[in-house]
Amino acid sequence: MKKVYIQTCFEIIISLLFAYTAIEKLVHFSTFQIQFAKIPFVFATKTWFFSYFILLLEASIPILLLFDRFKKIGGWVSTILLSIFTSYLISKVIFNDNSECSCGGVFNSISIEHHIILNVVFLFLSIAIVNFNYQQQRVK
Repeated sequence: MKKVYIQTCFEIIISLLFAYTAIEKLVHFSTFQIQFAKIPFVFATKTWFFSYFILLLEASIPILLLFDRFKKIGGWVSTILLSIFTSYLISKVIFNDNSECSCGGVFNSISIEHHIILNVVFLFLSIAIVNFNYQQQRVK
């Protein structure tokens, strides 16, 4: 019984994170696209596609985590996105890239090191969601 509450708590936290980031990107979409275009491995011709694709994925995660049928997919999508974002931030530290992060809101006001720590915590929560869903699937 406690696992269900923990899982629900993790799902709410991840849902709030991605709802916040999606809304922040949507509200400041032109700024997000400009900052996103400055990422070295994003080709300028693909900026439009990737910026909409990331926004769509971020907005879909809270919706996927609402329904039992789609929780596993939501957990995987959040895990993959957080892995990519965390890897990107780590690469910025490794390569001493001082360019602006395309992250918005509160995340722009913290150091990149703190941002990485937060992302790792959220990544572990996403992995736990995936794990909870696999355990539930085995029980059924």
